[in-house]
Amino acid sequence: MEQELLNKARKKRRRAWGIIAVLAVFAALAAFGLLRQGGADPQGAGGGGDAALSADGSYVTMEVTCRDLSEHMDRLTDEGVREYIPEDGEILAPERVAFAEGETVYDVLYRTCREKKIHMESSEDPVYQSRYVEGIGHLYEKDAGKRSGWIYEVDGEQPNYGCSKYRLKKGQTVRWVYVTDYTEQTGAPDGGDAGDGGADSAGSGAESDGSADSAGKEAD
Repeated sequence: MEQELLNKARKKRRRAWGIIAVLAVFAALAAFGLLRQGGADPQGAGGGGDAALSADGSYVTMEVTCRDLSEHMDRLTDEGVREYIPEDGEILAPERVAFAEGETVYDVLYRTCREKKIHMESSEDPVYQSRYVEGIGHLYEKDAGKRSGWIYEVDGEQPNYGCSKYRLKKGQTVRWVYVTDYTEQTGAPDGGDAGDGGADSAGSGAESDGSADSAGKEAD
């Protein structure tokens, strides 16, 4: 009789430990899921998600356009790119996007391209010590001649330093513009290529198939 009672007690303890183990596994899985949802973006651009970024009401207006090229298709040197050029030239029509304090023009471009599934490729420019946007929407520098490429403007002005160095402020307007000849742009820096904010740094980029930047990396 005593042995039987001992056996029953052991079975109860085993069942109790089994229940505790199952609960522990569920708790661990739940915690892991929460961590993955709130984890930081690998590129440091918008890891907390749109809700977190817009919590303080900070927005900028973003536009990506190649209208200059769409109106001068005869300047296209790579016919394989023609299919990617929108008829109206708007790769991303002006749109208000959230941003977090301290983010740069490049950070917002990278995150927006990822969210909108817009191809984007960039690399690190050792001269400007900034990201260099090589291509957006499958349209790259020199696809429309040796002076073609991406430049950016903030509130209608073209900064003279790289896009990953320009920290944005609430309410600003950012335009990424594909130009067929950067020397025709008002205020374009002397020398240089289109790429990272100047005529000679057309953009500043990382690769993104709907992603965005990281030294020659694909963003999707």
